Formats: sequence, C-alpha cells, structure tokens
Amino acid sequence: MKQKFREGKRRYKRKEYVESLKIFEKLAEAFPQHKEITYMRARCLTALRRPGEAWALCEKLSGNGEVDPRIEKLKAKLTAEPPPFDSSSLKGPPLDGLAFETPPPPVEPRDAASFEEPSNEPPEDYLSPVDVSEFTRSGRRARRVWESIALVCMMLASLGACGGVLALHFLGPELGGQALAARPAAPIAVVSESTTDATEPIEPVSTAPVARVAVPSDIAPERTPETAPEPKPQPAVPAVPSVPPPPARIVAFSLNVSPGKLRTRQWGSTDDAWERLAEARGRVRVPAGLELRLDVVTVDKTDLSFLNTLESDTLQGLSLARAKITDADLTLVTTQRGLTWLDLHDTAITDNGLAHLKSLSRLQSLNLVRTRVTDAGIAELKKALPHCTIIKF
Repeated sequence: MKQKFREGKRRYKRKEYVESLKIFEKLAEAFPQHKEITYMRARCLTALRRPGEAWALCEKLSGNGEVDPRIEKLKAKLTAEPPPFDSSSLKGPPLDGLAFETPPPPVEPRDAASFEEPSNEPPEDYLSPVDVSEFTRSGRRARRVWESIALVCMMLASLGACGGVLALHFLGPELGGQALAARPAAPIAVVSESTTDATEPIEPVSTAPVARVAVPSDIAPERTPETAPEPKPQPAVPAVPSVPPPPARIVAFSLNVSPGKLRTRQWGSTDDAWERLAEARGRVRVPAGLELRLDVVTVDKTDLSFLNTLESDTLQGLSLARAKITDADLTLVTTQRGLTWLDLHDTAITDNGLAHLKSLSRLQSLNLVRTRVTDAGIAELKKALPHCTIIKF
C-alpha cells in the first residue's frame, strides 16, 4: 500500500494527474476511510478541473469537525477558480415547441424522371484552350499576310497607275485613294550647282537596259593599287657602349685626406643597390665584376683635383650631393669617362655646367634635383645624351 501511495504522489509531482488519480482510486477501494488517500484524490481532481467531485471529497474530509489547513487551502482554491462550463445547466423550452413567425415554404415533391444527370459534353459554343491558341495564331498569320499585301500595293501605287488599281482593289477606296494621292504629281526640282536661282526638272529615269562598252586597254587609264604611306623613319637613339666587367683592381687615394666613402654594385646594374665598400683612403682593393662609386663628403670648399690622379675608367658612380662646387668644377668630373651614375642634387650647378657633361657618353642616370638648371638646359643635354635619365623637380 505504501509503495502504491508513493507511486501516486510521484506521478502527481510529474503532473501525470490521470495516472495518479487511477492509482489513488484503486487505493480508495481498499481503504475508503483513509484520509491521505482521499486528500490526494481531491488534489488530482482539482488539477483535472473537476471541482464538483473535488469539493465533495473536501466536505467529506472536513465532516468530522477537525480543521485541516491543507483542506481549507484546497477549498479556497476551488472557490477562487471559475466553474467549468456545464451544458446541463442550460434551461429553456425545447426547440420543438418554438413557433416560427413565417413558416418555410413547402418543398414540392419531384419524381425521379424530372432529374437530369449532368452531361460531360461541353456546350456548342465552348472553345478549348487549344482552339483559342490555334485561332489566335491563324489570326496573326492572316494579319501579317494582309499587312504585307497592303505594303506592296502602296509601293506600286506610288509608281504608276497599275499599282493604283491594285491598291484600290486590295485596300479599298479609302486606303487606296490615300496611296494614289501620295504619288508625286510633278517632277522634283533641284538646284543647280553653278547657279543658286535656276532650277530644272529631273528627267525620268529610263528602264531600258544599259549597253556596256569595252574600253581598250591602251585608252583606259591604268589604276595603281593604293598603298598606305610608309612611316617616316625615326632617328635611332645611339646605344650605350657596352664595356666588359673589369677584373679585380687596386685604386689608390691620398693617405692624408679622404675625399669620401666608396660603394659598389654589380656591373651593368641599373638600380641604386649600392653597398658600402670602404673609405677612400690609401690603396683600396675593388673585387672583380663590380662598379665603383665615390660619395664625396666635404665641409668647406670641395676640391675635386684628386680626380686628375685617377684613371679615366676608375669610377662608375660619383655623388656630389650638397657639395660646394661650381660649373667650372664639372670639367674635372668629365675626366672620369666611365661614369654611368652622377648625383648633383642641392648644388649651384647651372646650364653652363651642364654643357661640360655632354662628353660623358656612358652616363645613364643624372640627378639635378634642387639645382639652378632650367628646362632649356636639360633639353639641350638630352639631345647629346638621349639614353640618360635626368631627374629634376
């Protein structure tokens, strides 16, 4: 009994009210006066919205005069909830006794012979979708044919009387008359090219076949095939003379005063990837296959007389940026015939100094940023060194 009671309470907590009520109903058959079983039955009936039966069980529990707060709480809950709708509570006269103000019209009896079975055949004027589409297509074809005939007749009517008759026949008097009225009634007058006032009518064009006369070859002018004009040859830009890479060499500078720093890059390279080699002091060894560049670093007046002590193909690059030089100093720069890279930015060089650089036939890059040269001087130098890239802002 205890196990069944616990099973019923467990199902009630899981909101399985129907199964819980069945368990407590079976227990009530064995123990009809058991207070806890009756209380759980009332709770299940309340949860199932059967307040009448739940109220009866609550009255049964409170009939012995004892006050149980659980039962009072359950009764208060039943009192607060609205009672469910009960159709048996409706009272009134039966529907059979109601009297209608206007009785319904009597239904005339009909025999079985008067009923007609519905026929599956369509009416005579019924058009299926296939018939409609065929009718539409045929109508469109007929319309196109008549439009073509009308166009031909109007063209013939504009040419002559025969066409006018055809136009009247096919188009009717209204459209045919319009086509005939559209014909030109008088010859068209044109203005002569020689005089602006004189006009003359155009002669009717003859439809007779034109005879073709063969012209002898000795009389007919010879026709030469037209050819496109040949492009004018552009002046060729002289190529930079190629020099084979030198072997390893020794370059001698003064031991007392260093003119600057030495840098190298691959022979024939056009980029500025110069790598530092050493300071220009004493005897400096240059590896084979490398170009040599000198960055002149001076504080006061720049002295370029040391360039006369070097061989003409010693330097391939020379930087005189921010150097205190004049146009006359560029004559010493031209002693290095192998220069391909020259930097003169932030110097006082003018167009007169650029004239000395025309002898540097291998020069490929020249920096003239923030100098005193003009566009005219650069253009003049460009004529002598067309392959040189000049930078000027």
